[in-house]
Amino acid sequence: LAAALAAGRSAELEKYLDVMGRFHRYSAHNCLLIAIQRPDATRVAGYGRWQELGRQVRKGERGIMIMAPCLRILEAEDAGDSPQKSAQKLSAVSKTRRLTGYRVAHVFDIEQTSGDPLPDLGRVEGDAAAAGAAVGQLLDHAAAGGISVTFGAVPGLPGALGGSAGGRVWIVPGQSPAETLRVLAHELAHEALHHDGQARPKVVRETEADAVAHVVCRAVGLEVGTACSDYIGMYQGDVATLSASLERVRRVAHGLIEAIEAAAGGVELAAAA
Repeated sequence: LAAALAAGRSAELEKYLDVMGRFHRYSAHNCLLIAIQRPDATRVAGYGRWQELGRQVRKGERGIMIMAPCLRILEAEDAGDSPQKSAQKLSAVSKTRRLTGYRVAHVFDIEQTSGDPLPDLGRVEGDAAAAGAAVGQLLDHAAAGGISVTFGAVPGLPGALGGSAGGRVWIVPGQSPAETLRVLAHELAHEALHHDGQARPKVVRETEADAVAHVVCRAVGLEVGTACSDYIGMYQGDVATLSASLERVRRVAHGLIEAIEAAAGGVELAAAA
């Protein structure tokens, strides 16, 4: 990805964002690891989890390596408490955990397994009804967060398909359900990312928001084309900035996808993790 970034190419990033759309619960770096090792993965889980789902990893299959956190419960002297107070906390199951590092873990794609079929988890392939339902779910999510969404022209921005003003969003009516979802996700990304008082170049704001929209639409199952075709070129080889931005994109997209899934009864749209 860094090499593609330096060369000004966007195809590798678009592949990565597609993976992020399928595995939005994973960290940005674990999405990169999945994309590098098995970019066509659709649903991944650990060996034991597949067995719980009635499927078995086939003999000879190589796992996809990701990084898993190592956590340990703090003991009395670690937490700075007396033994009695620590015992009370432990008995109340209010255990404090500390991240001590990471270990390699292995997951397997569904294509590496055999067994019981899994239900279709929302692979809608551009279904207008599914896109419309997702729009309704994001509208409810926006309202719950105190964001007003108006379907009408964006004040002062003729020709714009949408706009965001910190607590208020405009969506131009008359667009297809899929395009409405893309624009709504784009503007809600602005609401989450770009009204914190920090100055960012417009190209960064717009491409971050488009990247979020790309991930959300892919999670619903829509084809998004080259919505993020300029994303790589804007960083001019700054890998550190790219990494920080991708995690921001992943975090916000994850929140929007979670809102859609919750409204759909908790069914995961893209992955059985």
